Amino acid sequence: MFLQPSGARFTAPPSFIHRLALLTASLLFSFLLGCANNSGPSAETEWKQITLSGATMGTSYHVKVVVPSTENPDSEAIKQEIDSDLAQFNKLLSTYDPDSELSRFNQHRSTEPFPVSPQTLEVVRAAYEIYHQSGGVFDPSVSPLIDLWGFGSQGSKLEPPSAKAIEEATSAIGMNRLAIAEDSLSKEIPDLQLNLSAIAKGYGVDVIANVLFDEGFEDLMVEIGGEVVVRGKNLKRQPWTIGVDSPNQAPGQRNLIETLSLDDCAVATSGDYRNAFEYNGRLYSHIIDPRTGWPIPESVKSVTVIAPTCMVADGAATAIMALGAEKGLKWAEERKDLEALVFVKDDEKEFERLQTSGMEKYLYNQNKQDVP
Repeated sequence: MFLQPSGARFTAPPSFIHRLALLTASLLFSFLLGCANNSGPSAETEWKQITLSGATMGTSYHVKVVVPSTENPDSEAIKQEIDSDLAQFNKLLSTYDPDSELSRFNQHRSTEPFPVSPQTLEVVRAAYEIYHQSGGVFDPSVSPLIDLWGFGSQGSKLEPPSAKAIEEATSAIGMNRLAIAEDSLSKEIPDLQLNLSAIAKGYGVDVIANVLFDEGFEDLMVEIGGEVVVRGKNLKRQPWTIGVDSPNQAPGQRNLIETLSLDDCAVATSGDYRNAFEYNGRLYSHIIDPRTGWPIPESVKSVTVIAPTCMVADGAATAIMALGAEKGLKWAEERKDLEALVFVKDDEKEFERLQTSGMEKYLYNQNKQDVP
């Protein structure tokens, strides 16, 4: 029987943050051990898989939980728990819900402190850290530019904005203009806004993986819109195999360019094919360079990152895209908690594959295992 969480969810933030901190520490420990194996209760145990799915964050989620065949968890109760946590998560960080906590902060045209929940602070602090580590190219305050280019909650556009409009929007951004206190956020300029979409989805994956793990499920896969956390083993008692989408595909297609073999890790992919428009033969991506106010150049097509948590993987993938292949891979190589796979397109429209030195051991072809 699926039990209610022993710790509180979003209604009791300190307990929730403690649970997420424990999960982060556990994932980091496993990651540094090279995604260690866990064979389960015994070699003779027979296993079954519970599969759940639903809608969230403008996309969908998919959950797989592997349990001994003698156990009968309440699938409906598990799904209700997931849906409830994701609904409350959206009430905090959605930019499409005008009543969410983040939207209300963006509407707060004052430099006075704005009280926010510990969950929102957790995500903002993580984003702020990546902002500094990336030299400012990962900047969640680019919300005015995201809306201006038609990639935000104000609707899509089919052509670039004027240079004057870009200049005006750029003057209102900068995470260095945000102050983070123990229970509030403050703006240096009233027009400062945040869009945490480049990191929030990964955080949501961590939330659900944490809830399931707290319930005693040790073998699981949680995916939201392509961002993934895996723990333990799959139904075949092997590492989970996670596909990497090809950057050379039309919207709605699903062609894989690589397959990863993982356990006790998170993986996220950022690509210009996911949200972009073409104008006069040029593709304009949803990933904006805050230094110029323009979408990043077309050369970097996709970045896949393996990290201890999906929140870190999600943000790091966007940061590497914005940094560019050379600087981005150098930045990832210098960090002990990241591995990255980058696909770029040269002048002849050919794809080139680049990766960090430790990425090879996670590639499916190197692990010689059956795809489930």
